[in-house]
Amino acid sequence: MTRPQLSISAALALVLAPACGDSTGATSTDGPASNVNVTDDEPEGATDSESDGSEPTTTDAPEPFVPVPAVGGIELEWVEANQGIGVAIGRDGAGVGGSDRTSYLLQNRLTLIRAFWKKLPEDWVPRQIEARLIISGYPEGEKVLTSKVVVEGDSFVGNLEKSFYWGLMPAEVIPGLKYRIELWETEKGWAQIDPATQPGKNPPNLPLSGNAFIGIEDSYQVLKVTIVPYNYNFGGCVTTPDTSAETMKKFENYMFMMNPIEKLEITMHEPIDWQGELTHFGQLNQFMVDLRQQDGAPPEQYYFGYVDVCSSGLGGAGGQAIDIPSGALKSDAWKRISSGLSLPGNVEYAAETFVHEVGHSQGRYHIACNGEAGTDNTYPIPGGDIGEWGFGITNFKLYHPTVHKDYMTYCHPVWASTFGWNKVYPTIQQLSSWDMSGAPAPEDDGAILLGMVYPDGTESWITTPGAVDENNLSAVQSVEFFAGGEQLAVHAAEVRPQPDSDVVNIVVRLPEGFDDVTQIARVDGARRTVTKAEHIKISHKYKSLPLTDK
Repeated sequence: MTRPQLSISAALALVLAPACGDSTGATSTDGPASNVNVTDDEPEGATDSESDGSEPTTTDAPEPFVPVPAVGGIELEWVEANQGIGVAIGRDGAGVGGSDRTSYLLQNRLTLIRAFWKKLPEDWVPRQIEARLIISGYPEGEKVLTSKVVVEGDSFVGNLEKSFYWGLMPAEVIPGLKYRIELWETEKGWAQIDPATQPGKNPPNLPLSGNAFIGIEDSYQVLKVTIVPYNYNFGGCVTTPDTSAETMKKFENYMFMMNPIEKLEITMHEPIDWQGELTHFGQLNQFMVDLRQQDGAPPEQYYFGYVDVCSSGLGGAGGQAIDIPSGALKSDAWKRISSGLSLPGNVEYAAETFVHEVGHSQGRYHIACNGEAGTDNTYPIPGGDIGEWGFGITNFKLYHPTVHKDYMTYCHPVWASTFGWNKVYPTIQQLSSWDMSGAPAPEDDGAILLGMVYPDGTESWITTPGAVDENNLSAVQSVEFFAGGEQLAVHAAEVRPQPDSDVVNIVVRLPEGFDDVTQIARVDGARRTVTKAEHIKISHKYKSLPLTDK
């Protein structure tokens, strides 16, 4: 994710700015911008030595241009920092305090900072203005970044040229930073104007006095995902998913840009040969419950299955998560599993599905936009609009707040919303803390029996480390355990419909003495369905093993 120090400003200008005008991008210096000496090719008063044969004479050189604070009534209205979603950090002449912030700003993440001017006076003369972003809090002292923009008309967040802008590289984004912004003239002649006679009520600075905090968190936000490619072979459909470098880079960029993380670790698992028909993603997901145990995956690791089934849908969906965790618990490691389709010629859809399904595994429900089921009714914006202008920190694109929808909708195009950013931030924070502490595998928290009941009535069962939500047990469904013909235990079941699917999860706690169980019976009211013990996949006993280094 790193780039040369000076490339961000040029790239921002090229990608985001309109192809017109003569404004320049932001530049970075270690101190105030130097003065510019302006001279004519032939200064007034110079003589031509050939005119009379005498020695040439010259007048004194023109006085150098000395920048002065911007005049004419220009004032700054607000300042934004954007690492994916916009967060106001300055407004009404002062910084925006933490309690008034709309979201988090992470350390070690590329950051776009923009400043917007108030409505200009009617007699404003359009011209280039230099904005200096002065940042304090670095061990080596202040840094000054400059942005020169032709100020004409209203400022607008959707147009880079209608704002002052600066880019901070990840290494420059650290906790404790403060900022101030000053506006300066760039042309001679404006120094003769008395600022006291100008219509602006305030100086062209923000904050009006002193410095304000940018508000960078002392964070450690890492997301770890293992992609499991499946080589599919059934009914003449013999495929391998698209794992080309170009496609995987898009997967990486989409996940990184739309999540509040400073580090993304994607591991490509060795391919799995799948012989036989796939009718639902639940088959892949249940297989990966066992796979992640065999791999000895830590509880913070997400698993994502990736398959091409020669169709645009599997079980009526383009992807599916095994479940939606209700919090950040080690015992929910088995719920951090999802799958999606590889669609030849539609890499963008596959990459967005990757973000969407892992979003479910992070605890997010759908957002209502286009017939989604299982929606989060606390979402504040009708239609799933993202609400704030987004910014891609790897592609340097702006994302419109009403054109783009939250990535947990079925609509398109999608981006991260402030709501979604705030939802997953604490989950990522908690899982990242396990990564830092080297947490034990989740089998220490107990074990469960996980069943999947498919629409055709078939069932499949697997054991795995985990826990049951005792506050969400069914009064109708339970599982009976038998050993040697005798009933060993009866446990109430947690019944959880899988997102994007008609498959239903049945979750019960494993009883003491499960090793002696010969069969189980799922009880649903008056109906009993028996499964022999030899048809239950035993996965909860696997010990931690290192991931294959691929």
